[in-house]
Amino acid sequence: MRKVITLLIIGMVFSLVACGGGGGGGGDSTPLPIMLISVDSAGTEGNLDSHNPSISSSGRYVAFDSNATNLITSDGNTYTDIFVHDTQTGITSRVSVSAAGT
Repeated sequence: MRKVITLLIIGMVFSLVACGGGGGGGGDSTPLPIMLISVDSAGTEGNLDSHNPSISSSGRYVAFDSNATNLITSDGNTYTDIFVHDTQTGITSRVSVSAAGT
């Protein structure tokens, strides 16, 4: 249940950022669809929980931490990782890697 709540919040915040405040005043107030962010690059939902979303000022990139092991093909560690999802291309990348790339 925690995962669904987190994803819903991501969608609402993303809509507010992308619409310049969600209505009234200047800018386009057309609501955007709620997006599932904790997915792999093919759109498959993460198999474990995700938390702490952070959205870029443009709304294009969303960083989050996740215990999911299926967001990238080479995630064999047992640690929580940090990911960035590009909402335009659909690509999800792990950014919490060592200098050796692991």
